[in-house]
Amino acid sequence: VISELSDKYAYVVIIGATYHVFDVPNAFVVTSTIYTALGVLSITKSLFHEARPFFVAEITPTKCWLEYGNPSGHSITSSSLYLTIWDLVCRRYNADQKTRRVSLALTLATVFLIAASRIYHGVHTYNQILLGWGLGISLYYFFCYVMYEEIIHFVSRTHLYPWRKLLFNRGTFAFYTIYAIAIFNFCFG
Repeated sequence: VISELSDKYAYVVIIGATYHVFDVPNAFVVTSTIYTALGVLSITKSLFHEARPFFVAEITPTKCWLEYGNPSGHSITSSSLYLTIWDLVCRRYNADQKTRRVSLALTLATVFLIAASRIYHGVHTYNQILLGWGLGISLYYFFCYVMYEEIIHFVSRTHLYPWRKLLFNRGTFAFYTIYAIAIFNFCFG
């Protein structure tokens, strides 16, 4: 059950909820983080071609697709998504230090339990989990600290831009590039 907190059905509910909890620019940061994590996941799985534990050992997984295992998709998405939401909630409600620490501990416990469930179910190894966490934390940092102000500035002014600027800008160029690589790797990788 804990593994389902980082599955495709949970993303739909969580992304939808962020548009009710946050303003549109901050909800867009969450959406950008999760979809970029899924793109990076597709690219890295195609590059590494590392088997899942049940491919090479007498382990019967409880459920999983027959795709490569490195990095763990649940690890990259849970760490990037839940840390981003944690950060934005703390910003929105001006959380004090104690609240930030307690809520971070709960967030990290959730991310850890999701990863532990993936190992328990026999669908990932420790290195696959660690790489997923590393990539997820990097994406969280990228969207909440490197690109945050630019995303907020751009999205909050979308009503002022002509449609060409909305479709063809640095952000969409990066999006199109990442997804083109992911689709290419899916088809030919």
